[in-house]
Amino acid sequence: MILIVSDHFDAHADLVEKKIQEAGKKTFRLNLDLNAISNTTLSFKNNIWTIVVGKNSIRHNEISCIYFRRAFLELSIEEISLEHNINFKIFKNEFNAVLNGLWFSLRSTKAFNSLKNAYIGENKFFQTQIAKQVGLNTPTTIVSNDYIALEHFIIEQGEVIFKLYNQNIYVENDVLKGVYTNKITINDLKYKFSGTQNPIVLQEYVKKKFEVRWIVVGNKHFVCQINSQDSKVANIDWRRYDLANTPHLVLTPPTQIVEKVDALMEKMGLVYGALDFIVTPQDEWIFLEINCFGQWLWIENLTGLDISGSIAKWLTF
Repeated sequence: MILIVSDHFDAHADLVEKKIQEAGKKTFRLNLDLNAISNTTLSFKNNIWTIVVGKNSIRHNEISCIYFRRAFLELSIEEISLEHNINFKIFKNEFNAVLNGLWFSLRSTKAFNSLKNAYIGENKFFQTQIAKQVGLNTPTTIVSNDYIALEHFIIEQGEVIFKLYNQNIYVENDVLKGVYTNKITINDLKYKFSGTQNPIVLQEYVKKKFEVRWIVVGNKHFVCQINSQDSKVANIDWRRYDLANTPHLVLTPPTQIVEKVDALMEKMGLVYGALDFIVTPQDEWIFLEINCFGQWLWIENLTGLDISGSIAKWLTF
C-alpha cells in the first residue's frame, strides 16, 4: 500500500494518486489539514500504528512506500489566528509530536524523499555549500544584521536584491500576499529595515536571459525555461505569476549542468527536488535553490511534461 501524505486541497497529490490507481496499485490518503483530521484517528499500541480515515484503515507495517507532500499538521492562511489560542497550540503540538512518532516507525520504509534528508535539504546554507562542492555557480550573498556590513555589500555589488529564506504568505485587507524578491538600495535598507535585529538576506542582482524551474524525479529530469523577462510583473521574481506574459518552454539543459544536478541530488540524498536557476545573457547557469517539497503542477500543465506520471511510476516500482 502506498501512503500519500498531503491535504485535501492538494491537486498535485490528487493527480499522482489517480495515476497510481490507474496503474492498478492501492493508495491510502492521509490528509493533514484541520477539516480532514476531524475524521482521522491515529493509534499506537503494542508497537503497531493504526491510521483510520473515515471507514478505511491501515497499519504502518502494511505501508510499502510513502509520498510526502507534507508531513505535519499546518494551518491555512484563514486559520492562522488559531495559533493565538493556547488550547489549539497544545493540540497542534501534540498532534505533530504523535506524527513524528509515526514517521520514526516508518523511517526504513521507501519514501519519495526521506523526511530526514528533505528537512536537512531545505536549509539554504546547506544547499549552497553542496552546490559549490559539485561545481554549480551561486550568487554572491550576505546574511547579516550588521547594517554597516550590509551597506558595504550594496556599495560593492552595485545592484542587489532582498529575499527571504523562509517565504510566508499572509492576508492583508482580505488580499493574499507574499514577500517576494525585490531590488534594494541603501535608502531602502535605512528606511525599511533600520531598528530590526533580524538578519536579512542580500544577494548580487544577476541579470537574466531567462529563468529555469528544474524538476528531478529519481533519474528523470524535467526542465522548464521561464521567460520571466517578457513580463513587467515577473521579471524580478517569477513567483508573482504573470503567466499570460511569461512563456514556459521545455528546455534541454547542458550536459555538464545535468551532471552537476545529479551530483547535488546524490550528495543531499534526495529522490525529488525542484531547483531554480538563472541563465544569464552570457549563458552562465546560476543555481539559486532547491525545494525538497516544491510545486510542479503548473509546469506540467503549461508544458505537457509528464511529471505526475514519473512520480507515480517511481512510487509503484
